[in-house]
Amino acid sequence: MEIISVSVGVIGLSLFGLYVYKYYSLQNTIEKVNHTESLYYNSPNMICTITIDGVIEDANHLFLHETGLSLDDAPSFYSLFVQAEEIERKIQASFNEEEVTYYQSIYNRNDEIVTVSVTHIPSLETKKSKRIMVVLQDVTELQRSKETAYQKMYMKSTILSTISEGLLVHDVDGNVTLINQRAGELLGVSNEKLYSLNPFIEQKQLQFIDEQGREVTKSQLPGIRAFQEDVTYENQVLGLVNQSGSPSPKWLMFNASPYYLYGEKKGVLLTFSDITEERERSIKLKEANEHLQIAIEEENKASQAKSEFITRMSHELRTPLNSIIGYSELILELQDESQPSIDIKRVEKIHRAGGHLLHLINDLLNLSKTEMEQLDYNKESINLYRVTKRAIEIVQPLSEKHMITIQFIHNHYEGSEVVGDALLVRQVLVNLLTNAIKYNKEEGKVTISIDQEDEYATIYIKDEGIGIQEEYVSQIFDSFYRVPSTEASGSGIGLSIVKQLIEKMGGTCGVKTKVNEGSTFWVSLPTKHESIRE
Repeated sequence: MEIISVSVGVIGLSLFGLYVYKYYSLQNTIEKVNHTESLYYNSPNMICTITIDGVIEDANHLFLHETGLSLDDAPSFYSLFVQAEEIERKIQASFNEEEVTYYQSIYNRNDEIVTVSVTHIPSLETKKSKRIMVVLQDVTELQRSKETAYQKMYMKSTILSTISEGLLVHDVDGNVTLINQRAGELLGVSNEKLYSLNPFIEQKQLQFIDEQGREVTKSQLPGIRAFQEDVTYENQVLGLVNQSGSPSPKWLMFNASPYYLYGEKKGVLLTFSDITEERERSIKLKEANEHLQIAIEEENKASQAKSEFITRMSHELRTPLNSIIGYSELILELQDESQPSIDIKRVEKIHRAGGHLLHLINDLLNLSKTEMEQLDYNKESINLYRVTKRAIEIVQPLSEKHMITIQFIHNHYEGSEVVGDALLVRQVLVNLLTNAIKYNKEEGKVTISIDQEDEYATIYIKDEGIGIQEEYVSQIFDSFYRVPSTEASGSGIGLSIVKQLIEKMGGTCGVKTKVNEGSTFWVSLPTKHESIRE
């Protein structure tokens, strides 16, 4: 009996121990299940459980919220995807206990397309239960960030490869951290070699000279100076020597500036460009300008000497010429029929020739004075109508001689006043009227008219002559220029004097002409003192 009692007791203890073990094992299992369910339903990712047919059998709250699906409708896992063709194959692989991860686009509850990372997680019971768990993580923003970063990287690479300037960046230790293709081309060094160069270390790979031909030391390099002095250097020109055996340096213009990151100096940025051709052109242009300046000075000296000579000779010639004219006038005034020995016609020819010569000398003298800016004139209000009438009176004998009619149309501008010198204005009008008579057709007409607009009054002198060919118009106001094939006599300085005198008084002049129909010369003068150009 005692043996039976002991056996019963041992069995009872064993059963109790087994019960306690199973109880705690069950509790542990329950806790694991609860923990797993907690992870499943409270995960920050979307999680669902699908069958081998792709039916969503279970899902956490985030999955249902983001997709807008309901488990009551037994939704299809395939319906989530924008392109579902490959999904079935991936699910079959998962049921073969393969963990599969891929990226796909799905529709969210608002029918918006988002990018997700999809992971199929099989378990040991997958084949038996014919179910797998799928974890979906929204990576839309991550993908956008990657695309943005890629675009920036691509843009940076494109910019660096297309800019015409060389670019080089080195850190605080002188190590080259960034270059572009153009940098190697300009410096004549491969990119691999450039990365090994350190400007802080003496090296003979790249040698520079300044614009005076002096060798540039390491401390004078723009990148070193910018880094050590913490300033930006712009447009520093250096010559790169020993390039492909060329005897002439390649001239580069450098810009260098230190760069900072979060307030800490991280290195130096250098840009440089080839200015060899521009520098050579600049030097040649400078030399040409110097030669031109010398030529201008020599021409001015020659012009000054010419004007002084003309002025001196004009004064020298006028004295005997005035005597010739005076004596011939005296002979003509005292001529008497009782003195048949005097050839009056020859004396008249002497008088006319002397007058013509004096006119030419006066023109030369006026031209030299205007060129030397020694011509004095008065700024006064003058009546343009009266000055014009006086000029007409002066040329009247010449017009009668050539049988030319002069018509003056003043358009009620008898009171029109301009600012200038009355004598000079009259001289200008006499010159223009004389030309209009000389170059007119036989028994032609000269028409004079006055017009006034704003701050200027204009007088027009129109003839009925042969006109001027277009190719000669631009030169007729030049000194000593005469239109080819012109038969009328003249020195070619009258119109030049007209232009210089009018511009001296702040006015302008010009011509409108048509071949075989005549020419219209015009002179415009200011009506106010403020309009005069000094």
